Amino acid sequence: GSGGTTYYAGAAAAGSICQPGLDSTTVSIATSQYTHNQAADPLLSAALSVANPGWRPAAGSPAFCGNGSHAIVRVPNDGFFEQASFAGALGPDEPDWTQGWTYYGLDGGGRAFPVRPLVVLDNQSLYGNRTFSADSNYLVRGQLRVKDQATLTVPAGTVIFQERASIGTVIVERGGKIIADGTASAPILLTSDAAPGSQTPGGTGGLFIHGRAKVNAANSCLGDSAASEGGVVGFYGGNDDADSSGVLRYVRSEFAGVNVAPNNEANGVTLNGVGSRTVVEYIQVHRSSDDLFELFGGTARVKHLVLTYGWDDCFDWQMGYRGKAQFVIGRLLAAEAGADRGIEADNNEFANDREICSGRSNPTISNFTLIGDRGAGPAVTAGIYLRRGTGGTILNSILTEWKTAALEINGAATFANHCA
Repeated sequence: GSGGTTYYAGAAAAGSICQPGLDSTTVSIATSQYTHNQAADPLLSAALSVANPGWRPAAGSPAFCGNGSHAIVRVPNDGFFEQASFAGALGPDEPDWTQGWTYYGLDGGGRAFPVRPLVVLDNQSLYGNRTFSADSNYLVRGQLRVKDQATLTVPAGTVIFQERASIGTVIVERGGKIIADGTASAPILLTSDAAPGSQTPGGTGGLFIHGRAKVNAANSCLGDSAASEGGVVGFYGGNDDADSSGVLRYVRSEFAGVNVAPNNEANGVTLNGVGSRTVVEYIQVHRSSDDLFELFGGTARVKHLVLTYGWDDCFDWQMGYRGKAQFVIGRLLAAEAGADRGIEADNNEFANDREICSGRSNPTISNFTLIGDRGAGPAVTAGIYLRRGTGGTILNSILTEWKTAALEINGAATFANHCA
């Protein structure tokens, strides 16, 4: 899958649609059989525009049911996944769900923030419920913590600036909730406090949500806790995979990420041990200096994500993540320092075969469109990089423009897990 070749991940589930009769049994990826997978041009050149990308393949794309020989695999019938007649995040006919609430400027330019009274939140911890006002902007100085049993409600259209000088960070602790329910016409924005046109990746802590779902970083089923990345952010984990940390809908996190220490960074959005009853949909993470969207353990179910122009990976999981994801777009630029992979996936960062409490990382994901960059600059490497013993099921997805590989399986523990 290098040199411009596209890899359509369509590993078989409970049968295929579009072309009846194809073998629908699970096939080991190490054999010469790649059932339902295809190398072809996805006709996705519009996605290579930086300022105004188009994520829908052109008419006639083999990603669409009935064009060419590609088969669409049946997704699990579990109330979360939607059966689509196309590979990737956008099909030929339905409305473009990315329109109206996303932003692609590299430096924050070309826009003005609404002029409203500014409320400064200086290292505040919320022990009770609080509702932000839709007629104010907010500045987070240091850490804004939503404590156990507290709920922070953020109205549609609210702008939350995060101060770079104090590494402004929003943290929802275990047992706390955030209800950030934006709309396509009035998304909720978390962004750097730099002026439009001078915003750069890094310097803020983004958004952390800690839940009580199972993780394998520690024996959380027996009460042990895992410490979050990102410095003194907090602890996560438990034994409630159906835990709810609230609602994130039409939320955009921009220009976040900060390197606390080697291998200890804040991402754009970090979900730590988040449970399946948390609603996470229509989220953009843009221009983070570390991973754009990362999940540590838990069972979070996420849908309709746009992950753009970060300095590391688009979608990252580890520590026993067993959730679900569908309709996800990831795009990296070769010229950006550290831009790396569409998906980077681990079972456990410290012990490849660890399965305590949550078991092995083993999510199911479908309808991803992951776009690299073969232009000049550092190597934007693998579309999907499976390592450190992770499991996972990847369905109906497009991987294109990756320099070295569409799919890479790294390490004996990972290979043995997939190809026993």
